[in-house]
Amino acid sequence: MSKEKEMINHPEHYNVPGRKECIVEMEELFSPQIVFGFCIGNEYKYTYRAGHKGDIEQDAKKAVWYQQKAKELSEKYYYPAIKKATDTKTPESVIAMLYDYYGAYTLADILGDIFNDKDAEIEELKAELDDFKEQICDLMEELEGD
Repeated sequence: MSKEKEMINHPEHYNVPGRKECIVEMEELFSPQIVFGFCIGNEYKYTYRAGHKGDIEQDAKKAVWYQQKAKELSEKYYYPAIKKATDTKTPESVIAMLYDYYGAYTLADILGDIFNDKDAEIEELKAELDDFKEQICDLMEELEGD
């Protein structure tokens, strides 16, 4: 096994003898939203710092690892619930639920995966999301003015 592979996929320092791998323990201890957010945050961090600390290629590969882990978590925890919800709820309530789970950072990408990249549907959902965000901003401004 190469040193790089050990540093990317299952580094020794995240595999303490007698315990599960750190990310596995995190999935068991914390909510899926927390671990998903952790992965998105680390993806951003490694992309941001690539070339400024350590090996640029290693940072890029770590960013991809965390991106793939976030997608895995989405498929494992969220997609089944979201697909079920889309059968029983209005588009607005589904968008609100997705926004609560994922935030604005990756919502458009996740919607694209859920609806198999149907461009017209995605653009319509993005427009609805933008309207939803505007409504939230307007409400927040009203509340700040009170």
